[in-house]
Amino acid sequence: MPRINAYWAFKPGIGDSPTMPIAALQAFTLWAYDDFITLLREIENFDTAGLPTNQEEITDLESLILNLREKFVKHPGIKQQLLSELRKNNRFDDHTKHFIQVLANLYSNQPYHYLNFYGPPRTIRTIPYHQILLPADTDANASQSLLEAIKGKAVFVGLSAATQSEQDIVRDSYHTVFTEPEGRQIDGVEIAATAFANLLENKSVSPFPNAGSLVLLFIMGLTLGFIFPMLSNRKLTIISIILATAYLGSAWFVFSRASIWVPLITPLFILIPGAVFGSVLLNFLETRKDRNQLLELFGQFTPGRVVGDLTRHIDTYLHKNQLVFGACLFTDVQGYAALAEKMDPLQLKLLMDDYFHALSKPVKQNNGVVSEIIGDAMLAIWEVTSASKKLREQACESGLAIIDCVDRFNRDSTHPALPTRIGIHFGELLVSRFGSGSINNYIYRVVGDLVNTTSRIENANKPLGTNLLVTHEVIEGIDRFLTRPLGSFLLAGRSSPVYLFELITHRQTATDKQRLLCEMSADALQAYQQQQLTAIEKLKKISKIFPNDGPTKFYLNICLHSPPDQWSSVIKLAKNN
Repeated sequence: MPRINAYWAFKPGIGDSPTMPIAALQAFTLWAYDDFITLLREIENFDTAGLPTNQEEITDLESLILNLREKFVKHPGIKQQLLSELRKNNRFDDHTKHFIQVLANLYSNQPYHYLNFYGPPRTIRTIPYHQILLPADTDANASQSLLEAIKGKAVFVGLSAATQSEQDIVRDSYHTVFTEPEGRQIDGVEIAATAFANLLENKSVSPFPNAGSLVLLFIMGLTLGFIFPMLSNRKLTIISIILATAYLGSAWFVFSRASIWVPLITPLFILIPGAVFGSVLLNFLETRKDRNQLLELFGQFTPGRVVGDLTRHIDTYLHKNQLVFGACLFTDVQGYAALAEKMDPLQLKLLMDDYFHALSKPVKQNNGVVSEIIGDAMLAIWEVTSASKKLREQACESGLAIIDCVDRFNRDSTHPALPTRIGIHFGELLVSRFGSGSINNYIYRVVGDLVNTTSRIENANKPLGTNLLVTHEVIEGIDRFLTRPLGSFLLAGRSSPVYLFELITHRQTATDKQRLLCEMSADALQAYQQQQLTAIEKLKKISKIFPNDGPTKFYLNICLHSPPDQWSSVIKLAKNN
C-alpha cells in the first residue's frame, strides 16, 4: 500500500458524504450548535432554511453535516463573514469561539486534508477498553483515574496493536512516515483519532499555496541569481550552506507553529544547487575572460610563466579594483618626433619593432611585465604583489640592462640611433577593469598615480642630462647598485616632491671614476641644499673632471643665475623642461 499522508473529510464521489472523523467532530461540538446557528443567521443574505434552529431539533447528524457542507460550498464567503461576526461579538467566551471557528473551518475547507501526525504508533494515549468496561477488575483508584482521563474527551474505539504480529492478524494498519524499522505501522483507529485531533486543534498540515510557492521560488531564484555571481567560490559555498540551513530552519519553524508545509525539494535540491552551479560557471567564464584580457594586455612581450603567475594573482586578489604595491619602469626615445617625421612609416614600424624587441628582453629576464607600448614609450610593471626588496631590485636590474641593450642597438650603423631615457618608481598602482558589465566588453589597464609619476620621472632625465632615474622608494634598503643623489624635485602635475637618484651601475663593477663622481656630487648637493657658496666651487671642480656631466651642469646653472638664499631644496620642473 502507498504511504498514507492525507485523509478525506468529505468524499466527493458519493455526494460529499462525511467520513468518521468529521461525524465525530460534529457530534463532539453539538453543545456549541446553538451559538453557531445564531451567528449564521446574523450574516446578511445567508439562507439558514433547512437547518435546525437549535440543538434539540437535530434528529439526523449526517443530514445536518451534508446540509451545512452544501451551504458553505455554495457560499465560499460565509467563513470570513462568520469569523468577522465572531470577532465583533463579545458574548462568547474563548472556548466557545474556538469551537465555532473549528466548525467554520470544517465546512469551508477543501474535502481532503494532510495528516499532521503526533508521532509514532500509540503516541495518542491508548487505554485498553476492558479497563473502562470492567472497572471491578482494576484497582478502584486506578479506575476512577481512568474515568477522569476520558471525561469530556472524544474516545475512538478500535484495535491498537502493540506488536507487528497483532497487526498482521487484523490488517487494520497503514504505512506512514512513522512506520517503525521492525515494521509496526499506525492503526486505522489512531489515524482517525489523529484526523479528529487535527481538526479540533486547527492543526492540519496545509501545503503552501501554489501561487505563493511560485512567487517564493521566483523571488528566491532572482535574488540568488543576482547575489551569487558576485561572490568568490569560497564565499559562495559558505553562504549557500548558511542559506540552505536558514531556509530549512524557517520551514521547520513555520511547520511547527502554523502547520504550513512550505516547498523543500525545489529550493534545497534544485534552486540553491542550481544557483551555485550557475554562479561557479559564470565565475569560470568571467575568469577565463579576465585571463584572456590579461594575456592580450601583458602577454605580447612577456614569458608565459610570468603571465600565468600574474593571471592567477589577479584571480585571487584583483577580481575587483584593488590597490596593490608594484614597480613601474617607463622608457621614452629622445628626439622621436623629429625621427618619425623624416622616416617612411613602414620603415619606422620595422625599426620600432626591433627596438622594443631589444627592450623587452631585459624585462622578461627580470620577471617584469610589458604592460603597454604607445608610440616610442614602453611601460613595464613588476609582479603587482606586496612591497618586496626583490621586486625593486629586479626593476633596477632591468633598467641597467636596457641601457646596455640600447647602447648595443645604437652601435648598429644600419639604422638611426634611438637614445633612450628611463624612469623607475615604486608604490601603489591599480590594475583595473574598464568597460561595461558585459563579459565581452571590457579591458584591463594599469592606472594610478604611480604610472603618471613614473612618466614624469622619465621626463626629468631631459633637464638633468641623465639616462636612468629612480626614486628613493625604489632604492631604499638596496646596497647592490651605485647611485648618486640628485635632490628633491616637484614634477609637473604633482603636489608633493620626489627624491631622485641616478642609477649608474652595479656597485661591484663600478669604476673608480664613477665612485669619485658620486662622492663629489653628493658633497656638492649637500652644500647647495645648505645654501653655501662653496657649492659653486665644488660643482666647477666636478665640471673640470667630468665636463659632460648633466646634473653638474643643471645645478651649476642654478647657482650661477641666483643668489644662495634663493637656492630651493625642492626644485620645480616645468612640463617642458
